[in-house]
Amino acid sequence: MQQPGAAPPRRSFAQRFLRLYLAGLLGIAALPLAIVPLLRLNAADLSMRAPLLTVLSLVQPAILLAAAVALGCTLAHKLQLKSLLASAPTLALAWQQLRPYLPQALLLGAGAGAVVMLADLLVFRLLLPSPWFEKAAAAQPGALSGLVVGVLYGGITEELLLRWGLMTLIAWALWKTFRRRHVLPGNAVMLAAITLAALLFAAGHLPAAAQIQPLDAVIVTRVLLLNFISGVVFGWLYWRWSLEAAMVAHAGAHLAFFVTRISGLA
Repeated sequence: MQQPGAAPPRRSFAQRFLRLYLAGLLGIAALPLAIVPLLRLNAADLSMRAPLLTVLSLVQPAILLAAAVALGCTLAHKLQLKSLLASAPTLALAWQQLRPYLPQALLLGAGAGAVVMLADLLVFRLLLPSPWFEKAAAAQPGALSGLVVGVLYGGITEELLLRWGLMTLIAWALWKTFRRRHVLPGNAVMLAAITLAALLFAAGHLPAAAQIQPLDAVIVTRVLLLNFISGVVFGWLYWRWSLEAAMVAHAGAHLAFFVTRISGLA
């Protein structure tokens, strides 16, 4: 029997993995809302192939998600990185632990989203021709569908892939390479991991941009810079607060994008 005041028992790897993997699958289930418009942009007749192509496009994310969740469940606690969903005895307790800093995380994410949209409106709309933005808009789902995909896939699945999996792995590798004699990786290692993960997060958006139009220097700069800004914010929140804070911030950024779209500014 657990003694009064004692720390709750650590959840098993399988329990932590299952909780996070099932959460990530919610985002993958929402992906068809984003995939179908992109397929339509690049193919004249999808009546027969769309279902097959959509299903096939979900397989790779599901496999990558499993690898990322397993990495995080193996390494995160060694760096004192945490997921409330994975570690809390109950989902209700995970929510109670998140609630005190949920507004701040949401506001930071929305702020990052607003900065991204302003940079797009004030800088890149002057550098890129209008037809590019029209084609990019045609490749996106509707505003509400885009919000659903952004919150579920972006907010949950991408954070599991890029922060829980990739950023954790980078931080652990840098720690073991440069500070293996230290008990913890230290600020420099964590900031480097945040930066590298944000760069890879940004680069991961290039293939989708390439389907809209062949990449050039301006398009690559736009994709990398705008996504890097958000990635740094999400990574910092994961380090300082929790994975769920990064998820909330990511969702907040997509809420800002949604408001911009329905207001007619994008």
